[in-house]
Formats: sequence, structure tokens, C-alpha cells
Amino acid sequence: MRASIRGYSSPDVDLDNFAPEDPERFAFLLQVLVGPEGGIGAESLSFTVCTPGHLSSLVDEIGTVPGHGLVITKSCDIDEIIAIVDRMVLRQTGEDWRAVAKNLGRIGIIESEDLLMTR
Repeated sequence: MRASIRGYSSPDVDLDNFAPEDPERFAFLLQVLVGPEGGIGAESLSFTVCTPGHLSSLVDEIGTVPGHGLVITKSCDIDEIIAIVDRMVLRQTGEDWRAVAKNLGRIGIIESEDLLMTR
């Protein structure tokens, strides 16, 4: 079984008109709706997209920054960012959707991650 992308959204930026104030220092939450290829339903898979400059500022400010679910980029080209995330998501496979979701949880934060841990 494979993952299929249903769509992208962000509560932080307008993906259709993304133009950060500072192209060298930005961060935003990117949510990917993903579900089983050919199946129904979708779950949210989240990534924090940020630049090395933003990450450096955070490290200077707080000392240590955990890295799960980060997409670190020098580009503010949203099409390029989405293409990278597409490749990461679409290569995740598994015997069933639970296995695919577990693999997705290794690259981003999936809404069902807590459920997977308890089963």
C-alpha cells in the first residue's frame, strides 16, 4: 500500500501567494492531507518548514531545538518545497495503512501518531 496526497494547507501562510518578509529567516507549518492510495479518508501530516537562518536564530535564543518533522530549506519557492515534501511522502509504503502511517510518522507528525503508540 502507498500514501496518496489529498492536498496541502497552512494555518500560517497563504500557500498560493507565499512571499516571506525575510527570505533567509522564515518558518511555517505545512499540513499535508494524506490517505491510502485508491482508498477513502485522510489524515493530517505536519511539517515545520524553515530556513537555516530561522533555525540558527532559535538555537541562539533557546539553545536546543528538536528536529522531528522539520523541512529545512534555503528556498522560498513554495512549488519547490511542496515537490520535496511530495517525494518524501509518496515513497512511504507498507503492508497496510497502519504501516504506511507509521512510516509517515517517521518523517513528519501525523495526527494518528498517538493512536499508533497505544495499539
